[in-house]
Amino acid sequence: MIPRRTFLAAVAAPLARPVGALQTGEERDALLESMLAELERARELRLEDLDRPYFVEYAVHDMEAFYAGATLGALAESRIERLRLPRIRVRVGSYDFDNTNYVLSDSMAAAPYALSYFPLEDHPAAIRRHLWLATDLVYRSALQILARKRAAVRNLTLSETLPDFARAEPVRMILAPHRQVFQPKQWEAMLRSLSAELREYPEVAASGVEFQISTGMFYLVNTEGTQIRIPENVARFQVRANALAADGMTLRDTAIYLAHEFRNLPGEPELRRAVRSVGENLRALVRAPLADNYLGPVLFEPQAAAQLLADLLGRNLGRRRRPVGEPGRPVPFADSELEGRLGTRILPEWIDIVDDPSAEQWEGERLFGSYPVDLEGVVPQRLVIVEKGILKAMLGTR
Repeated sequence: MIPRRTFLAAVAAPLARPVGALQTGEERDALLESMLAELERARELRLEDLDRPYFVEYAVHDMEAFYAGATLGALAESRIERLRLPRIRVRVGSYDFDNTNYVLSDSMAAAPYALSYFPLEDHPAAIRRHLWLATDLVYRSALQILARKRAAVRNLTLSETLPDFARAEPVRMILAPHRQVFQPKQWEAMLRSLSAELREYPEVAASGVEFQISTGMFYLVNTEGTQIRIPENVARFQVRANALAADGMTLRDTAIYLAHEFRNLPGEPELRRAVRSVGENLRALVRAPLADNYLGPVLFEPQAAAQLLADLLGRNLGRRRRPVGEPGRPVPFADSELEGRLGTRILPEWIDIVDDPSAEQWEGERLFGSYPVDLEGVVPQRLVIVEKGILKAMLGTR
């Protein structure tokens, strides 16, 4: 066990240090400056005779969220939340071998503090205190996990020799805040009206129409020099309903619309058509006769075909690393079905697949999956996955 003690090198660090968080013309940001100041202190972390961190990262999702739901013309729920969700990562060891990629890497092995929630207000002392105590906990846990991983490796034969962490060029992306303005009363009235449409379908046993919007900023800084502050906005509209068939089978249908900003969601007429479409579809399903048993080809409609491709191909495109386990205790692990198939044909030759998170639209349609930088602080790049049916690359993280 690692003794509980204060950090020898960091305890004398001053509470405030000048940091180059913002440049000329950029407005002051207490949260970003507090994260950077505490990151400077984290560079000096050390317990006597033990590994120092080689990488420290702070990330915070700073958000406001509004959610409302209605059923059959009555408002069922409406709430507004203010959230700051921090993420602290400390890696000890080296890029080649550290405390991650181990069966217990996500556990907090050190004795925890009674930490309160992350401060919602821009109070530098409170923000830095939370980050400092959380970093202390994560660092002490990382040391214990690294020690256990080293002991486990001495008794195992590893088949993988990949580094535990990949280096990345530092990115500085400080974008202006862009928070959406909530309109709770307007959306509550619309949800009442839209949900009332399903009263015309007695076949529907239960239903709900929901709207959710989150708006805020995503912050990320790390000891490699990355500084990120970007808007983070998501809006979602959903109608869901279920019914019972004559034989007791539960029937369900859903329509979902997603956008980065609520002004990009469809207008009320289209949303109303979506609600009625769900009701009509369930009515038709309830009245439909049982299908005969069938064995043969199946044609999928566009939306179902996209989901089928995502399920069969998308979930297998990520490289999965087998974590280091404890000797004598096998780790349940499912290999990708595409493992070892680079350079082979996996689809018809007329199909190309490209992953491009930087693309904001396609054929005039806005794309929901685009982003300027990912949650690891890496700017996305266009990647050819499948070319003329041949698997060319797989997705990966750092």
